[in-house]
Amino acid sequence: EQPVPETLSRIRNLAEVVRVLLPWVGLPASWAKEAGISQYLTGVEEMAEHFLKAKSLRSQLSQTWNAGFFELDGQALLEEYNTVNAKWFLPKLLGMNGLVKRLAACSAAPVSKEQLPEVFARLAEYQREQRSGDALLQTYGSGLDNLYTGADTDWNGVLQTAREAQRGAAELDTVHRLQVLMETMNLRVEDRAVVLPAREYLAKVKERLGTQEGVSAVAIQLDDGTVITGRNSQLMSAAAAAILNAAKHLGNIPDDILLLPPIIIQPILNLKSGPLKMKNCHLGAEEILMALSISAVTNPTAQAAMERLGQLDGCQAHSTSYLTRSDEKICSKLGLDVTCDPEHLSESLFYI
Repeated sequence: EQPVPETLSRIRNLAEVVRVLLPWVGLPASWAKEAGISQYLTGVEEMAEHFLKAKSLRSQLSQTWNAGFFELDGQALLEEYNTVNAKWFLPKLLGMNGLVKRLAACSAAPVSKEQLPEVFARLAEYQREQRSGDALLQTYGSGLDNLYTGADTDWNGVLQTAREAQRGAAELDTVHRLQVLMETMNLRVEDRAVVLPAREYLAKVKERLGTQEGVSAVAIQLDDGTVITGRNSQLMSAAAAAILNAAKHLGNIPDDILLLPPIIIQPILNLKSGPLKMKNCHLGAEEILMALSISAVTNPTAQAAMERLGQLDGCQAHSTSYLTRSDEKICSKLGLDVTCDPEHLSESLFYI
C-alpha cells in the first residue's frame, strides 16, 4: 500500500531532519543542548589537544626518566638553573652539581650538566600542557559522558568526535543564523520575486495533470523583470525546461518552434534507458544544453537560443524541489542564483 501524498511529504521532511541529525548519533547528548555549540566544541577540541600533547611529551620523557621525575616542578627547576648558570665559577659549580644530584635519583642513566636546560624545559612544557588540559576538563569534562574514562581516556577519539560534531554544528549554526537574520530584518522567503511564481506555476501544473507527486517547477527572473517558468516532464528536468524557455524568450523565439529535434534527443534517451539501465531517463540541464549545441550546428534558431544563455548570468531562480547535483552545478556555471524549497521530487532521497 502506497503512502498518501501528505504522509509521503512528511516522510521526506523527516528524512531531511534525519540527514542533519545523523552525525550526532552516538555523540554526547549534552553537546546538542549547548547554545553556542561551535564555541563549546572548539573548547573540547582545545582540551583534547592539550592532553594529547602532554601524553606525547610524557611518553618521550618516560624513556629516560621514572615516575618521580614528573613530580618535580619543571618551571621552578628551569628558573633555578638559569639563576645558578649566571653565578661565578664556584657557586655555579656547586649549584649545577646539586641539580644533577637531584635528577640522578630519577634516572638509571648518568645525568650531565649539559642536559639540564633541555630536560627542565621539556618537563615544564609537559606540565603546562597537562595543567591547561586539567583546567579545561573542569569546564567540559561533565559533558563528555562515556567518552571520558579517567586516565585511560582516548583523547584522540575525543578530538575526532568533536571535529565530526563541529562539521554538523556548522550546518545547524548557519541555518539558525540565517533564520535569525531574516526575522530581524522582517524578511520572508517569499520576498524573493521568483518564489511565488514558481509555487503558483507548480500548483497550476498539478491541477492540470491531476497529480500531486513527481512534479516540480523552476522560475527564472530575467534582467528586465520577466519571470520564465518550466516544469519537469518525461523528457527533461524542470531546471532544463526553465533554462531552455528563458533562452527562447531572450532570443524572441516562439514557443511552438522546436529547438531539439527527436533525431538528437532520442539517442540520448535510448542510451540512458538501454545500456546505462538508468531508472530516471529524462534529461538534465547539462544534457539539454549539449543537445542544444549539437542542434545549433544545423539549426540557426537553436544557435540563436544558445547565444542568449550568457544573459542568464546574475538572474534569480527558484525551484519548488531540491535540484539534482548536476542541475545545481549547471545553474551555478550559468550564473543563476538558485534557491530551493525543502522538498524531494522523488521517493529516492539520493540525488545525482
